[in-house]
Amino acid sequence: FNVTAVAEWSKNRVEHTTATSTGFDSNYYTYHNLAAGKVYTVSSDFIGSQKMGYVARINYNYKGRYLATLSNRWDGSSILAKGNQWAMFPAGAVAWRISDEAFMEQHQDWLSNAKLRVGYGVTGNAGAAEYATLDFSRTGVLGFQDVSTPFSGFNNNIANRELEWEKSYQWNIGLDLGFFNERLQVTADWYHTDTKDVLYQKSIAYGAGGVASRPFTIWSNVGHIRN
Repeated sequence: FNVTAVAEWSKNRVEHTTATSTGFDSNYYTYHNLAAGKVYTVSSDFIGSQKMGYVARINYNYKGRYLATLSNRWDGSSILAKGNQWAMFPAGAVAWRISDEAFMEQHQDWLSNAKLRVGYGVTGNAGAAEYATLDFSRTGVLGFQDVSTPFSGFNNNIANRELEWEKSYQWNIGLDLGFFNERLQVTADWYHTDTKDVLYQKSIAYGAGGVASRPFTIWSNVGHIRN
């Protein structure tokens, strides 16, 4: 019998800065004096996200014959919407080593191992794009003949303030067999997985508008997959 507890935290940070310049009278400066060009631009961006999780697990082993494991995860992701950032993912498994039972002793000369396993667990995925739950504006300049006019509008991605975890619910039944002192081993598994609230970036109908001939998009929990 043993108990395990784990805490984890991760932070992702990406910064990007670009400076370009054209129209130099000479190549003497190369990239060391971009202001010497006639046309130069500077842009920068930042992307950040973080995740945190806790895990608790209990293992039970009785004479190597009866085995059980219970665990639970609590995971949080800044990518998802407020109120949906944290979720719980339980799991459990039991196993019976049939070959260690007294009634199997007469078969140990050819059947050295027989173990039946049953497990159930829930896993999660928060793999949407950073800031999928936030609205951003875009700015630019529109020109008509000799007149330039600044503008602002929606970014290409529309915020989804209800975005939540994608979850997979899986059953597994397995049988491990060993023959002739493990010279021949056979493993058979059956599993069934239901994945709900699948994360997917879908396009919105053109009638709702778009950016630069592209339709608006939105990250959503849209699907259900079974296998």
